[in-house]
Amino acid sequence: MAKYRQVQTSFWTDPEMLEETPEKKFFYIYLFTNPKVTQCGIYEISLMEIAFQTGYNFQTVNKLIAYFEERGKIVHSKETHEICLINFMKHNTSSSPKIIACVQKELKNVKNRDLIGYVYGINTASQEKEKEKEKEKEKEKEVIVDNVINQSEYNETVDLFEKFWELYSKKIDKKKCAAKFKRLKKSEIELILAHVPAYVKSTPDEQYRKNPLTYLNGNCWNNEIIKPRQKQKPNAHLRVASGEEYARKAREAAILTKTKVYSM
Repeated sequence: MAKYRQVQTSFWTDPEMLEETPEKKFFYIYLFTNPKVTQCGIYEISLMEIAFQTGYNFQTVNKLIAYFEERGKIVHSKETHEICLINFMKHNTSSSPKIIACVQKELKNVKNRDLIGYVYGINTASQEKEKEKEKEKEKEKEVIVDNVINQSEYNETVDLFEKFWELYSKKIDKKKCAAKFKRLKKSEIELILAHVPAYVKSTPDEQYRKNPLTYLNGNCWNNEIIKPRQKQKPNAHLRVASGEEYARKAREAAILTKTKVYSM
C-alpha cells in the first residue's frame, strides 16, 4: 500500500518559512515526507539514514535537528532515535475510521511515550513533570515575595527599635534588647512606644529607671505609671499667718515695755 503525506501549499507562504534558508526548508519537508514517517507523526529513524537520504553529513544533520527543536517544530529522542513532528496533525488530519485505527495502533508502538503528548496533547509523565516544575516555580516566586515582605517588616522593626532606644535613654545591653524587641508582636511594639515617654518622664533619675532589657522582659509597658511625689512647698497663708503672729507678739512686747517705763 502506497503512503502519502500532505504538504500544504501554504507552507511556502508561511511567515516562519519565508525567513528560512533553502537548506532548512528542504530538511523540514524531508522530516514530513521521508519513508519512515508514520500516520501518527512520531517515527523512529537513525541519523545515519537521515544523512544518507539527504546527503548531509552528521554534523549538519545534528545542527538542523537542534535548530528545529529550538524553534518548537520537532522533538528528538536520542535514547529511542525517534522524531516527533509537533505540527503533524495540523497538516494530516483525517476523520477516516481506518486512519484513526492506524494512528491508534502506531501510538502503541511509540517507545518514548512522552512524545505522544507533544502531538496529541495527552498528559504524559513528562508533561506532569513540567507541571510540577511550574508549580515549584510558582512556589519559589511566593517565597521570594514573602522574603521581600519579611525583609520590609524586619527593616521596619529595626527602625522602631532605634526609636525605642532613643526614647528610653538608658543605653544598656543594646544587642540583647534588639534581639528581644525583634521577637515582639507589632501590637506590643505599639504599646511600648506609647508607654515609654510617660515612663521615662516618671523616672527622671536613670538610676531608678529599669534597665531596658528588664523593661522588655517584664512586659512593663502594661504597668501603671506611678508619678513621683513632689516636695510640698509651705502654703503662702501659713507664711503670712506666721508673720502676723510675730508682728503681734512684737507689738505686745513693745506695749509691755512702755507700760513698765511709765509705771516707774
